[in-house]
Amino acid sequence: MNTLGYVAIGAGISQVALTSALLVAGHLDSLSRRLFGLLMFAELAYLLMPLFHGRDGLWLLSAASTLVPGAFWLFSASLFDDHYEFPLWQPLLVALSVI
Repeated sequence: MNTLGYVAIGAGISQVALTSALLVAGHLDSLSRRLFGLLMFAELAYLLMPLFHGRDGLWLLSAASTLVPGAFWLFSASLFDDHYEFPLWQPLLVALSVI
């Protein structure tokens, strides 16, 4: 990987870290904040994958990074509904996509 790739990954990780710090500074009492934290975790795993290419434990990062679309879907659904309670099939569908 070239230097520009490392700079881009570092910039992405810094933005995820900043957003996570702002999230932790608030209260994690709402479902949308917790789902946003899950989305940030999945995005961090996605950003770290190229750095650990060819090493042991890559399957764990790969599994966590496949969570990005499902976590984004659940977060978006909870964000635009005031009293959102997702049915059981939605997180099961996200878990199925990760597996």
